[in-house]
Amino acid sequence: MGGYTAPPQKNNRIIKYYFALLRQKLWAVPDTMLRSQLRLANSELIMPGYQAFYSQYRRVSFARNIGKHIKFQPDVLNSMLADFFEHIDG
Repeated sequence: MGGYTAPPQKNNRIIKYYFALLRQKLWAVPDTMLRSQLRLANSELIMPGYQAFYSQYRRVSFARNIGKHIKFQPDVLNSMLADFFEHIDG
């Protein structure tokens, strides 16, 4: 046996969050108040679950590539969420 891997339901959640990050990164919300509210709502929804996942699995010895299961440290993910919905001219 090649080591421990995260349970499938946890992997699926990570994949869903990752693709949500990619999709929402492309959306622009020009209204600063609404953009701020959306960012806060996203962070409140995503960060507690991700922090729990990260805390539980960050020290687990994965088979070959920990990056396959843990894509981001919590502070990096939180920074990414803070960039959502940014209005970019041009």
